Amino acid sequence: MFPPNFNLALHARTHTGEKPFGCGQCGKAFREPSSLKTHVRTHTREKPYECPQCGKPFRTSTHLRVHRRTHTGEKPHTCALCGQVLSRRSTLKSHMRTHTGEKPYACQECGRAFSEPSSLRKHARTHSGKKPYASGGPPLPVSPPCAGPLAIRVSRGTCLAISHVLMYNIFILVEI
Repeated sequence: MFPPNFNLALHARTHTGEKPFGCGQCGKAFREPSSLKTHVRTHTREKPYECPQCGKPFRTSTHLRVHRRTHTGEKPHTCALCGQVLSRRSTLKSHMRTHTGEKPYACQECGRAFSEPSSLRKHARTHSGKKPYASGGPPLPVSPPCAGPLAIRVSRGTCLAISHVLMYNIFILVEI
């Protein structure tokens, strides 16, 4: 069930929401001490991990490991639907929205939805008047995803029902 070195008490905090480790500088709280230690580096600007190829510094070894892929060209994440290979898991998750049509980031002002938070931030500026090139017209309609709770459009006029576990990138496709 769980690996032998698995810390069940630590895992339980993901369900209880308990965050007992607080930052003394800003008050932000964390589930585990290692997350607090990494966070504190945002205040101290400490970046103890350095890329041996280009010298760029990073706050975490994970960020360094992901960065090193820019030098090696490694792309360990593959989309099971179209075969596109990506260097980051977060980019794969974002890429999957091109297949599912999911738009989880909605504008509080007008309700228009976006697949990426950066697109929502850019759109929000049209309401604040910060950008002079805002259209000023009514928001564009959100294109609906394929019919059904889990369906994807693979080409114009062709949709597939999809049953999947996104976290593991496992898909079963059935034409509908």
